Order: sequence, then structure tokens, then C-alpha cells
Amino acid sequence: MGLDAYGIDVDEKSISIAREQGLKVEKTDIFQANFKHGYFDLIQMKQVLEHIPDPKECLSRVRSLLKLNGVLMIDVPNQSGIIPKIKITFKIRKNEYGFVQPPMHLFAYTQRSLRGILERVGFEVIWMGQSWPGDPVFCPIIKQNLIYESIFWKSNTLKMGSILVAYAKKT
Repeated sequence: MGLDAYGIDVDEKSISIAREQGLKVEKTDIFQANFKHGYFDLIQMKQVLEHIPDPKECLSRVRSLLKLNGVLMIDVPNQSGIIPKIKITFKIRKNEYGFVQPPMHLFAYTQRSLRGILERVGFEVIWMGQSWPGDPVFCPIIKQNLIYESIFWKSNTLKMGSILVAYAKKT
């Protein structure tokens, strides 16, 4: 597609899988990555922000790496999703995302809180929606069995999907 793409991750397994696909991936984090300010047209963060101890600082760093009008594509677990709501209500916190579960998930996000943090660091949210694991557009890599796929798809149609997706522009 003519893109000059770079990836960073801290997980060796993820890096290995990406490199097997021929991708340029380095083991580092956003704070240590050696990229020039204003270098990128697009940065994608998939299921990352909930793991970061200082999400505002992280998003500020991401913003600094984008060109003016550059776009951040970000997704995070949706605390307002129907499955996290059920699990929170019934205190079923077994390996589910959408709520705080240290040491893995340090923060949980709703549409309001994700929009708020993006705007506070200087992004203009240009689109926000919801998705689910297995969604062919936003999350095709994760495959679900038919029952889970149906539950996730239905929760998304109710605007209570498991994943929040946002496109935000550096202004």
C-alpha cells in the first residue's frame, strides 16, 4: 500500500508474531521509542491505554509524534459494554476486560471518559463508536465461537459493545 509502517510493543510473543509477518517492530514503549516529533500521519493504539500507568502522559507523547492533523486510531475495552456490566453487577471478574484489574488493566473507559482524556491532551475526536472481538472491520484477528460472536454482535447493536473505537485528530 506504499506505507512506511513501524510498530512497537513490550511483549516478546507479539513482536515475534509481527516480525514473522514481515513487519518492522521494535521492543520498546512509547516513552523510549526514538521517533521524531511530528513524524507520523497516523498512529494506531489497539488495546493499550488501559495498561498504561499515566494515560494522559502517554497520549501527550503520541500527540507529539503526530503531524498537524495527524490521526490517532485507538481502541480500548468498553466499561459500559453489556458483558462488563453484567460481570461487574454479579462480581464475576474472571479474565474479562472492561473494568480495572491490576496489574493488567489499570484504567477502564467509557465513551465519555475516553473522549474527555483525548480532548484534554489536545485531540479533536472525529469519530467514536463501538466494536466487539471478531468484528470484521475493527477486530478481525480475534475469532469467537458462534454463541459468543452472536452475544458480542448483539451487544454492539444495543450500543453496548465490548470495545470502544475512536479516531482523533491532532489539532
